[in-house]
Amino acid sequence: MITAIVNGKVITPAGLVDDAVLVVGDNTILDVTTSHEVNCPSGTQTVNAQGMVIAPGYIDSHIHGSFGFDFSEATIDQVGKILEKLPSVGVTTVLPTIGSSSEQTTLAALETLQQASEKFTHGAKIAGVHLEGPYVNASKRGAQPEQFLREPDLSQIQTYLDHFKGFIKMVTLAPELPGSLAMIALLKKQGVVVSLGHSSATFDEAEKAIALGADRMAHFFNAMSPLHHREPGMVGAGLTFSDVSLELVLDGHHIDPRVAELTYRIKGNEKIILVTDATQATGLPEGKYIRPGNREVWVKDGAVRFASGVLAGSVLTMEKAVQNSVSFLDISIAEATQMASTNPAENLHLSDIGSLTPGKQADFVVLDNDYSIQQTYIAGRKVFDLNQ
Repeated sequence: MITAIVNGKVITPAGLVDDAVLVVGDNTILDVTTSHEVNCPSGTQTVNAQGMVIAPGYIDSHIHGSFGFDFSEATIDQVGKILEKLPSVGVTTVLPTIGSSSEQTTLAALETLQQASEKFTHGAKIAGVHLEGPYVNASKRGAQPEQFLREPDLSQIQTYLDHFKGFIKMVTLAPELPGSLAMIALLKKQGVVVSLGHSSATFDEAEKAIALGADRMAHFFNAMSPLHHREPGMVGAGLTFSDVSLELVLDGHHIDPRVAELTYRIKGNEKIILVTDATQATGLPEGKYIRPGNREVWVKDGAVRFASGVLAGSVLTMEKAVQNSVSFLDISIAEATQMASTNPAENLHLSDIGSLTPGKQADFVVLDNDYSIQQTYIAGRKVFDLNQ
């Protein structure tokens, strides 16, 4: 069946199209046109967008959990519950993120997530997994449990890659650790995106990793060597090299909005990726929660912290990240959704999603004037409606 979403403002790669019509059929986008030019066949179903914005579905590629469950410890059905609820905050595609843990726990989590990706078809899609660690620097561990951190182990990562072919999409590591450069070369050869993070690397050490193909930095500014006028560090490298995409956690706690705006001015719209770094406390009331490894954290005033005050992830959603980016960075909704959809899709080589372009999968969200999620569609099927 063909469906035409009419009377909407559609965000396309060329910008916002007023009085637009999004034509969907067979799970894909057939056309994006205007009401004056549309030519749909007889029997086309019409849906009135009531003047709201239609944007590509959001992709969260750095998320540890939400709605009471952590991807590292969840059962298959608990993963399904996260996937079922993520469309309510605009997420149509997700890369569950596994933090540093034992090899046994990592393998079990990978197995669970792979089975969940095959079992659940009615919520957000799992496009693969993001391994954040364990090959990171203890001095910049942040919320990573120190007992599981280790130097890069080529045999271990190859075991993961062999057991879960094509499922591990991204690995975050610290480039200054012994063996990191060899691991980057191995990962890139097998099509895995390499992200730099939890690192005390110098500018030169980061540059060597970037030259080998590392093209992303995790939760930029957080848990990495800062910018200093005599040692530019990881932050300096991220701002310098045009091929490197930067993750921003725009919850108002991970980085000051003014620093986020400065970063945007330097890097431009195409090399910033909005992520949440969300934990299982996302979507739940304030209070005490237990993160993997039996570690207590407290959620208060929109932040997740250990008793020491160190940030321990976030309770940010992609819906709020997009809204905050519009206000923090003083940009348009079209520019904001590019950072939530198009940029992560391109960085992760997900060629069938990320923009409202004919031939791509029909993953999209409908936003009101405040850019709150009203409806979410995945493969042309409505999976969330705020009013139902």
